[in-house]
Amino acid sequence: MNYIIPTPLKNINIPPPFPTNALPEVLKSYTDFVAKTAQVSPDMPAAAILAALSVCLQGKAKIRFSPY
Repeated sequence: MNYIIPTPLKNINIPPPFPTNALPEVLKSYTDFVAKTAQVSPDMPAAAILAALSVCLQGKAKIRFSPY
């Protein structure tokens, strides 16, 4: 069997890390907790948090919490 050997990428620019310090302390600690628990980069939960906040702040949806 002939296998194709992948060619390594050249000149890869690594983006800077997500600035979790720019988040409020509650969101930063939540982001760090989710990232550590799910064993992912903090970029992933931070992006999801920012997306959820943007939907909430648009005023197009109402969110109601229930104690049950």
